[in-house]
Amino acid sequence: MAQHGIEMILMRRLAAQLTMPIMLVDPRGDPVFFNAGAASVFGRRFEDTGAIGGGEWSALLRPSHADGSPMKREEEPRFVATERRQPSRGRMLVRGFDGVERDLEGITFPLIGQGERMLGAVSMFWNPGAPPRPGVPRVGPLDLASPGADRPVELLLMRQLASYLATIITLLGPDGTTLFYNEPAERLLGRRFEETEEMSTEEWAALLPATDDAGEPIPFQERPVIIALQRQQPAHRRFWIGGFDQVRHEIEGIAFPLVDNGGSMLGAVGIFWEHAGS
Repeated sequence: MAQHGIEMILMRRLAAQLTMPIMLVDPRGDPVFFNAGAASVFGRRFEDTGAIGGGEWSALLRPSHADGSPMKREEEPRFVATERRQPSRGRMLVRGFDGVERDLEGITFPLIGQGERMLGAVSMFWNPGAPPRPGVPRVGPLDLASPGADRPVELLLMRQLASYLATIITLLGPDGTTLFYNEPAERLLGRRFEETEEMSTEEWAALLPATDDAGEPIPFQERPVIIALQRQQPAHRRFWIGGFDQVRHEIEGIAFPLVDNGGSMLGAVGIFWEHAGS
């Protein structure tokens, strides 16, 4: 990973700590890492795979649509993320290195650094018939800012990664407490993180109203970060949100739970993109 920037190094370290199957690709769409959870899906450990280019990877895994029709290169989620800079969620069939075809559902999002640098993309996926096992919510207060406080390494890595990215990112603890949101999120919400008071997720939802394209309120339980937090499932949605400054923004969001290798549910991450013209 020496040839990659700090952002990809942090993402790789975070992925290695989580149970969710995760794969990282570089700006060309070439795989640069996948964790132990993904190894069980691909039928081979990353350490045993060696360097495989994006085109060769597609030829080996034969990604196809749920109906069995071959997936074109421009349809593959990793290329949608790296070339169009767009997140996606979908279902696909993939043949592992062990020859077993697997039905997968997943979310993929681009990693965009400061100055709009394309760093690569992250894919998270799971068997829709057997979703990731829920973690046990970690008990006790978490404080990422105080050196002597309870600070799980996974949350520290996620906070550090968020501080390097140009993408809007929020980080919630297992009880719904907002542990951090980065500078791009501050611009969207109209308030600096240091200026926010400690609030429950319900209070946040009331202050930051979310609506669909028709202007209808989105139920609290259907917001992406709440789905990730309460159901411990990845979620993807496009919607409108109002900031603390009363300005409305059209955004697209992906959220996923943070469950460590020990089975502890540490919280949830929300990643958002603002649509032009909103």
